[in-house]
Amino acid sequence: ATERAAEAQKPASVVGRSATAEREAFWPEAHGILLIKAVPIWIDPAQPDVLGTLILGVSLDTNQAGRFKQLTNSEIAFGVNGQIRAATLPESTWPGLAPLLSRPGTSSQVTLNGEDYLAFPTSLDPSVPKGQPVVIVLRSQTERLLFLRQLHAELGLTAFVAVLAATLLRYAIA
Repeated sequence: ATERAAEAQKPASVVGRSATAEREAFWPEAHGILLIKAVPIWIDPAQPDVLGTLILGVSLDTNQAGRFKQLTNSEIAFGVNGQIRAATLPESTWPGLAPLLSRPGTSSQVTLNGEDYLAFPTSLDPSVPKGQPVVIVLRSQTERLLFLRQLHAELGLTAFVAVLAATLLRYAIA
C-alpha cells in the first residue's frame, strides 16, 4: 500500500521553480478513490523557489459518501474508469450507476431496486479527458413524491369529511 501511495503522490509533487499554486491527483482504490492535494511551500511568491511540497490526502470511500449523504440528504456514489468504487447505495445497484460515469454534467433519471432517482454526475477533475473521476449525486424521486401522495390522500379525506358534514348539516337545518 505504501508503494501505491508513493506512486499516487508523484503527479501531485511540485519541484524546482514553479508558480503553480497547487495540484491534485486522483488514484483509484479497491473501495474508493484517493484524492491527493499538493501545495508547494515557498518563501517568496515573486521568486517561487519551492522548498518542498505539503501533500494531504483523503479517501473518497463509503464512509466519506455517508458523510456527504448526511449533509445533502442525497445518495452519493464515487466512480472512476467506468466503475463505481464507493456509494451509499447497495452494491447490487452499482452496475446501474456505472453508465452515468461517462456523462458528467448531465442529469438523468435512473431506476434502482424499483425506486426512481434523479442523478447528477459531476467530474471531480474537469481537466482530465472523459471527466474521470466522477461523483454522482442521486435524489430519490419516489421518496419526494411520497409526500405528495400522502398530501393528496389527506386532502381527499378532508374533502370527504367536509362534504359529509355539509350534507348532515343541511338535513339537520331542513
